[in-house]
Order: sequence, then C-alpha cells, then structure tokens
Amino acid sequence: MSTNGPLEDLQVRKLTAEIRKINRESDKLMMETRWYPLVVATAFVAGIVTLTKLFL
Repeated sequence: MSTNGPLEDLQVRKLTAEIRKINRESDKLMMETRWYPLVVATAFVAGIVTLTKLFL
C-alpha cells in the first residue's frame, strides 16, 4: 500500500508524463539538428558549382 495520498500519486504520474514528453521532444530536436550541417554544406557546394558553371 502506498504511503502517498491519491493527490501525490496523481502529481507523480503527471510529472512522469511531462518528463517523457520533454524527452521525446528533445530526441526529435536532436535528430533534426543532426542534419543541418549536411544541408548547409550541400547548399554551399551547389552554390559553388553554379557559380563555376556561370563563369567558366
């Protein structure tokens, strides 16, 4: 039997759910930010290739 009251149990469950939600959001952001350097590098290379073709 729990020594906590029903209100405390509810608060603990709510906090646990909020922690899980924040962890999922953090994981999503980490996955998204992993690709940003690749996208920037690809755009840079494409720009250089375009300029090279225009002037050569």
